[in-house]
Amino acid sequence: MDARGAAGIVALGLLVLTELGCSSSRGEQPATTPAAEPRPDDGLSLLDSGRTPLEDLEYELKVGASERLLVSQTLSLYDSQAETGRATLTAPLWVRVVGSDTSSFSVVFELGPPALERAGDTGSLGFLSDAEANSQAADAKPPLKARVRLTRTGRVESATRLSREHSPLMEPVLDTLLGLGSLPGTAVGVGARWRTRAGFSTAEADTESEFELLSRDQHAATLRVWRVQVSPEHPERRMRSIGEWSLHRGRWPMLGADRVKIAVPTLGVRLSASFRVAASAPH
Repeated sequence: MDARGAAGIVALGLLVLTELGCSSSRGEQPATTPAAEPRPDDGLSLLDSGRTPLEDLEYELKVGASERLLVSQTLSLYDSQAETGRATLTAPLWVRVVGSDTSSFSVVFELGPPALERAGDTGSLGFLSDAEANSQAADAKPPLKARVRLTRTGRVESATRLSREHSPLMEPVLDTLLGLGSLPGTAVGVGARWRTRAGFSTAEADTESEFELLSRDQHAATLRVWRVQVSPEHPERRMRSIGEWSLHRGRWPMLGADRVKIAVPTLGVRLSASFRVAASAPH
């Protein structure tokens, strides 16, 4: 698989890899246009209800609640012996709950500006120079601002940009956040497993995620997640990742990380990548 092919299967999950094959020409988008509409084949399948007691697992977001999170994506390069280089992209994420009804919530978030740091030898990935220039120029650009409509199970019904001229580096991060997956919408217990399928109109990949409920209490739950990402145009190209995520009924999105290892023979390197959403230290 070449570098551009690697990008095609990770557009939802890993921004730095996505930059292997993306153009920087999509930075300016009309305001209030759909950012990522779910495709018709999106859905959820309950595989196992888990052990009793069974209880509903839903979000309970409160209008007016706000939180500052930190999104980071890291790409590490390895030769046959050890790590040779690393690139890390970080961006603040402000989340505000602005509305709700009996079945859904309206959330506004501001994502960015991004910062890219490199260490060691990343010369084999020439795209990083463009990404670094984009991140430096992003200081003069506003954050990506979007309104997201999601159900009480966390399924994204729609997402609409509210900003102009934001950094193009934030577009794949938006797709990633929207593709993290949703909850079963029925009573489940520890050990429950379910599968979701997410595809978005702006993404270069579809993501199938399988969740296992590891633990839960009245307010939170811990999930293990396996993901397979496939390029619709090249179904033979796929990437598998594993992660652990923590959800809180009063917070969206989930916090946690996905990790994946990819071999790119044409570049003579192995890549290890991660996508993480974490709580940010208060300012």
